[in-house]
Amino acid sequence: METRLLNIKPIKRKTIPEIVSEKVLELILSGKYQVGDKLPSQKELSELFNVSRPCIREAIYGLSMLGYVELRAGQGCYIRSLNNIPQLDVKFFRSNEEFTLINIFEVRIMLEPMITKLATLRSTKRDREELKKILSQQLKLESQDAGYLSFGTDFHKKIVEFTRNVFLIELMKKIYDELESKINLLYSDNLSLDLNIKQHTEIMNGILSGNSDLAEILAKNHLYHATKELDIYDKLSLFFK
Repeated sequence: METRLLNIKPIKRKTIPEIVSEKVLELILSGKYQVGDKLPSQKELSELFNVSRPCIREAIYGLSMLGYVELRAGQGCYIRSLNNIPQLDVKFFRSNEEFTLINIFEVRIMLEPMITKLATLRSTKRDREELKKILSQQLKLESQDAGYLSFGTDFHKKIVEFTRNVFLIELMKKIYDELESKINLLYSDNLSLDLNIKQHTEIMNGILSGNSDLAEILAKNHLYHATKELDIYDKLSLFFK
């Protein structure tokens, strides 16, 4: 028994600034504040959390170093884009095996439908307006125009942001960046862009309706057709049974 206890690591106590940092981060990710919004002043946060202003300053500084907030001299503290959060260690994306479309779509099929469902439940009116704007911009472009596919991946990145889950956001950003680099080489022969836009519109309407179950189904249907268009369905069919 004594030998086993020796292997147990002591519990690390959190400092007050660490606790405050977590609480401020909860505020940022709760949807109460949007990207670009100004956080309450240090005095207001001090009163809110009933801690000293030096603790608040240390907590805010830590969050700024991590990229969650931006400190503007003489103006205060502002929410930064969730795309600017520190990158996860994604070395596992690169191994001796090629990072193929199969790998990308396995992850997308497992995660994206549930992400879309969660995004529907957590999205705000402002979020939904931003999604409509991205799709509207893509509709104005021709398929051969530069940036056409970027708007397609931006559409999906924006949906993930609605989840307020920083790990999902960074993980899926890497997935979509890889997808875009590969689709740029493949789409002219394989991908039906008109269908892609149609399905993006359906997913958006599902999110706008607030019907999370419908949005989840539409996201999975979108991936089903994408695997068909890219001729990789046979290797991924088990996900659609």
